[in-house]
Amino acid sequence: MRIPVGCRCRARVVQYRRRRAGEVIQPEFHYFREGKLSSAASDLVQFDADSIRQIVSAQRSTEPDVWLIDPVQYEQNGRVLRDSDSPRMLAYSRKDQVLYATDGCN
Repeated sequence: MRIPVGCRCRARVVQYRRRRAGEVIQPEFHYFREGKLSSAASDLVQFDADSIRQIVSAQRSTEPDVWLIDPVQYEQNGRVLRDSDSPRMLAYSRKDQVLYATDGCN
């Protein structure tokens, strides 16, 4: 699978840690492009992140610690996109060295 990457974009890498067993800390999402998402599009981002977490949990793998989101694949011209032609969210687990991607089609 080929993942398109823009040339003017900077991806920042962030790591987060859990503090106590059972305490869940929301990861910081990094956006591939600048842009403000509506609340409906933000809900889709959360839905996609939850979908990736379910897959990770089913495989008993380590939760991703790096999340990269392309806001253009979630919303264009004020219109929320339910699914897209390319991966719109990438999540990477450094410990397992696994890259997860979703295009919104569950």
